[in-house]
Amino acid sequence: MKILIKSIILMTLMIAMSAKAQGPQLCTQEPLKACQKGDACDDGLRRPSDIPDCHGDQLGIIKRSAGTERYFCQFSPRTRLKRPLVIFLHGGSGKAENMYGSTDLRRRAEEGRFHLVSVQSRNVHLDFGNLKDGRHHDSYYSKWERISKNHDVADMDLLIKRMVDLGNVDPNRIYFIGWSEGALFSQMYGIMREHVASLYGHRVKAVVAYTGTNPYHRKYENHRDCESSYNFSTQLPIMLLGRSCDAAACSKKSLSTRPDWSDTESMEEWHETLIGDLGNRNVERVIIDDNGMEVSRCEVFTCSRWRAVKNHITWPREQEENILRFLFQKI
Repeated sequence: MKILIKSIILMTLMIAMSAKAQGPQLCTQEPLKACQKGDACDDGLRRPSDIPDCHGDQLGIIKRSAGTERYFCQFSPRTRLKRPLVIFLHGGSGKAENMYGSTDLRRRAEEGRFHLVSVQSRNVHLDFGNLKDGRHHDSYYSKWERISKNHDVADMDLLIKRMVDLGNVDPNRIYFIGWSEGALFSQMYGIMREHVASLYGHRVKAVVAYTGTNPYHRKYENHRDCESSYNFSTQLPIMLLGRSCDAAACSKKSLSTRPDWSDTESMEEWHETLIGDLGNRNVERVIIDDNGMEVSRCEVFTCSRWRAVKNHITWPREQEENILRFLFQKI
């Protein structure tokens, strides 16, 4: 009888765990399509991805099939020792070279501490919320798949494999730093690969999301609001870094005063979802002011639209040591 009861309990737990690992409900059924000749983006872009200015670093290309090519900038320290890999993802409408002009990450990588890759987004058709055709990371199609139909996920799988194949990249220390839309994709990708490993078996150790919130709660066509059902959990270490006055709203209260500013929920709400619905015990939230210094609360009525946008497109160089500390502690 005791054996039967134990078996029933074990089976119940297995069913519960299986249900918790189904992945997010999809708000869109198809991945974003790339712009190309004969199917140009509304802004005139006619190729799947732009070629970035890598400032003398190595220019890499990922091409899994015709019409899917995209580019990245790569710096690797001269060492045979295995070093961490940090992947930087720019914001929507941005470029891979933003890493050079806006951040000091390249200089820090040169100290020999880590490999650094900045990935150029694809040029895609998009008409969700306030977003239109152009340079975007596809964090919308989030279905958990070993071989993903999302071109950005499949490209990232292959990029990580190629970097690990160099021989001096530590496959157990793969980190992401995402900015705005890049932050949404970084979190979506990291959580997906936490549960379903890529074809090559690599997973993400930790993510820093700068001024980017919940990839599973967005506005879609005709400003339709869609939030995933959270039938999964995550323990992916995530630093949520944002400004007290930001276009990606700092709090639910600040978002309520300007609901038309953003296509996503506030950083505060996403933080609550991560530690509540998703049960994540490895989340660190950091709020900074206009000067990049840590503060304890969000602004509400004193946050103008001009300041919010300015802060959103300003990288927090003052926080880079804190960012790298968070990542590299996760080993």
